[in-house]
Amino acid sequence: MLENLVESFTPPIETRVAIGPVEAFLERNASLYDLVVVGASTDWSAVSRLVSVPTFERIREVDCDLAIVHRG
Repeated sequence: MLENLVESFTPPIETRVAIGPVEAFLERNASLYDLVVVGASTDWSAVSRLVSVPTFERIREVDCDLAIVHRG
């Protein structure tokens, strides 16, 4: 899916995989980019959905455009 999106743009495009909370990554890096694409997962158990708030609800403010991609 990301490959199809990337084909629509001319370089430079960079792919990064965050190790840790996405909010911390965005806080450190968002201002360096025009667009950040975040993948969303629906492979959560019922218990984890009750305990953890979805990523898109935890991200309040970023210094770039943000696209959240859902595979479903």
